[in-house]
Amino acid sequence: MPPVEVTTLDALADRAGRLYSPPAVALEVLRLTDDPKIDGRALCKCLEGDPALAGKLLRVVNSSLYGLPRQVASLTEAIALLGVQPLKLLVLGFSIPDDLVAAATGEAMQLYWTETLTAAAAARQFAVEGWGRLGDEAFAVGLMQGVGQLVLFEQFGEAYATLVSGAARRESKHTLEGLERDALGFEHRELSAELVRRWRLPESFATAIGRQVDGLPLEDLQGDDACLAQALRLGNLLTRLLLYRDLESLPELINAAERYANLNRRQINKIVGSLCEETRQLAEALSAPLIEGLDYQQTLVEAHARLSLLSEQSAVRMMGMSRSTEEMDEDERLCRDLLLETRRLSAAVRVMVAGGLEPRNDPSHEEAKPARARRGVPAPVEICSRDWLLEKTDVAIGDSRETRSGLVLSVVEASCGDAKADADVIALRQWIDESPWASDFVRAVWAPTARNRAVVWMTGIDRIEVNRVWTAVGIALQKATPMTLDVGVAGVAHPTKGFQSEGLLTAAERCLAGAIAQAGPSVKSIEVF
Repeated sequence: MPPVEVTTLDALADRAGRLYSPPAVALEVLRLTDDPKIDGRALCKCLEGDPALAGKLLRVVNSSLYGLPRQVASLTEAIALLGVQPLKLLVLGFSIPDDLVAAATGEAMQLYWTETLTAAAAARQFAVEGWGRLGDEAFAVGLMQGVGQLVLFEQFGEAYATLVSGAARRESKHTLEGLERDALGFEHRELSAELVRRWRLPESFATAIGRQVDGLPLEDLQGDDACLAQALRLGNLLTRLLLYRDLESLPELINAAERYANLNRRQINKIVGSLCEETRQLAEALSAPLIEGLDYQQTLVEAHARLSLLSEQSAVRMMGMSRSTEEMDEDERLCRDLLLETRRLSAAVRVMVAGGLEPRNDPSHEEAKPARARRGVPAPVEICSRDWLLEKTDVAIGDSRETRSGLVLSVVEASCGDAKADADVIALRQWIDESPWASDFVRAVWAPTARNRAVVWMTGIDRIEVNRVWTAVGIALQKATPMTLDVGVAGVAHPTKGFQSEGLLTAAERCLAGAIAQAGPSVKSIEVF
């Protein structure tokens, strides 16, 4: 399935821009700090209007990130000790809309916060160590670069969260950014950069975030733009190494650190030495969940050991070790799972771009046309027996097991409220073949069981996506023809040896009965184990 059109990014940014904006307190802080004659009292009073934000600021100011000589108890002291510019940047970094932060939960949320806080703290240290300036700016940019992920969590929920968790479990074999591009047509940092621009945050923030996409070159940047983009690149490389244990990325990090900031291995080791504790303190200040068992220093030791082996060319045997059939089968299974997750997200994106459960914009198909049922020309329907259906389902289950892919069986029934028109599955299938959803049914097999009912087998597509497709077809069909559609769906992700076809068909028929019992076109589904 080709990536959706790039306008998906604009659609998401438009929707997020309407629903979310930085808190009013943050915008007021920006206004006050842009005035050459800064009113410290007004600034303090403004921050006191948001106790949650003020609490985050004080906890971070008192963390090892700033290393102040004593505990700071009030905002007035914080402003005096830090200065207005660092305080302004902290406010910016902490002003991601609360509704967005609440959009993701569980493992995906832990990964988001761990990666975001690690990269932000690392970018700050690289800016300070390498350039001697812009540490607070680099920290704020590091926090803002993940806001696009929060929008994707909010818009696509479990479909996107599953993709994030799946990419993390597979370490460097499948990057999240690559999976996002397959499913969305862009990666989350492109969306982050667009949102930063729409929120009228500093343009240097958007530039630094946008330049992280696809490893774009940074050498052409000048001044502050170069410092922020390069510090963020180093922070992201270090995070990929430490969090996802991508040990082979260490040479890239060492070369980039020397090229951009004239930093050596010893200085990188120094940054890693304090990074874990800084990340934990930041998470505590923001009440953010982290993944457990972080040990960045041990990971760095392992990466240096791997690099030494490679440099001595003594890792050939280790890298060339044969892999068992079980290991290769597991890799294939993981790849299939990721493909299904990517397809599921693609389906959700098509629905979103269309403004709900509407057909995607597919130029290969003309606008949906009324099918033969509307013309009142019924076609002959050859009815299939139940024994034949079970035999066909057994074959499909065998094929699914051999290809290690899931199988979805649908039982569909078309009805017609217009007494002068006929509802039959031949007309339904013809309508679908001329609709924007035709490509979803290319590999589907249809078997009529009555004039207005059929069993449909679909492979290479998961149950959730089948539900979305049938729901969209049902709504559009009712608008374009006298027909309405009810569907029962039963899916099996990994059919085991001895899996019974009767159970799958019966489950779909029961779901259809439940769908018919509801008013209007309906889809009911179940996963069979």
